[in-house]
Amino acid sequence: MDWRDGSFMHRCWAVVDLDAFEENYHALRSRLREDTKLLAVVKADAYGHGDQQVARLMEEVGADWLGVACYDEALSLRAAGIRLPILILGHTPVELCGGLAEQEITQAIFSPQYARDLRREAARRGVRVKGHLKIDSGMHRIGFNPLSREEMELARELYEWPELEMTGIFSHFCCADESDEESRAFTRMQFDRFSGACRWLQEQGVDCGIRHCSGTAATITHPEWQMDMVRGGIGLYGMLPSDDSAGIIPLHPAMSLYTVVSMVKEVAPGEDIGYGRKFRTTAPTLVATVPIGYADGYPRCFCNRAKMLIRGQFAPVLGKICMDQVMLDVTHIPGVQAGDLVTVAGRDGEQQITFDELAALSDTINYDRTCSLAPRIPRVYLRHGQVAAVRDYLTCRVR
Repeated sequence: MDWRDGSFMHRCWAVVDLDAFEENYHALRSRLREDTKLLAVVKADAYGHGDQQVARLMEEVGADWLGVACYDEALSLRAAGIRLPILILGHTPVELCGGLAEQEITQAIFSPQYARDLRREAARRGVRVKGHLKIDSGMHRIGFNPLSREEMELARELYEWPELEMTGIFSHFCCADESDEESRAFTRMQFDRFSGACRWLQEQGVDCGIRHCSGTAATITHPEWQMDMVRGGIGLYGMLPSDDSAGIIPLHPAMSLYTVVSMVKEVAPGEDIGYGRKFRTTAPTLVATVPIGYADGYPRCFCNRAKMLIRGQFAPVLGKICMDQVMLDVTHIPGVQAGDLVTVAGRDGEQQITFDELAALSDTINYDRTCSLAPRIPRVYLRHGQVAAVRDYLTCRVR
């Protein structure tokens, strides 16, 4: 199978290079001590790349844990046969504690109320739930307040409750990817606050278990903060959390996005292109239509701003992005015809379009662009340069 063949994937498709994931995994590992664990974050369908395929690879190459956002994501991995320890980083209704226990899924314990409710429900059902204590070190999203003696006393008690098996403690930095002096000072404060909470619990005789606070950004810029485990997120996918961490470790983008030319036509001067007549030709223009649109995750804000690659040259977007189609100016590109491969994100010859560039055009971050790719775009998985699998969400098939 040739993933470059549009007839193989029909209209548009994403290519996920599993070899790049493996290289990125080892690049992050190179920042760690030998005894430091690595949790691979595969929430949000592995940032749009496909959680089961990525999780299976992470299990193969040696990751120690997986991180997800919710119970259903964890359950999906268990159903796929993934046996690595899984940490749910966010909320799970306490009524699902039976499933947490049965599937050996570890739950973030993130507030006094949640801890009490989970304990009560676990006792009612006669189960014991694994947990990691979440500390709010300054982001003010979820977590126990380490500055509250009352909350920290309760945190200490959690480790003694028979309904909970507390095996770790963690926090999350809110600006570790920023290098300005104020952000660096704030991140240092967060680390000090979290490590202080761990130290206080240890002084009370508590075995905190696995301590972790660093994501990709802090793993790259502050390897001395790795503690017992780090959480590899965006770095595993070959993207940087920000330009401030560029050049420190080699990372390779794992995803490319493609479509094909469906039609080419010549449009006379003075004609309007697309919805709302937002682009008017000033000369004879060769217009190529491609079957990808905002319903696929290619946003409307790219109107008259973005470019795609055809035959190694940039083709500017003309007019508004349609739900399922986009028009491109290919006047300057010789020989463009229906069926030609179009690179939406990725490399074509000497030229490249990155998800970082697409993110900048839409005033967002690279994570958002890959997470926004619609389920109807098939994911083609490459291993050792060959098509290893195809995941088609619409037909629920993995080939």
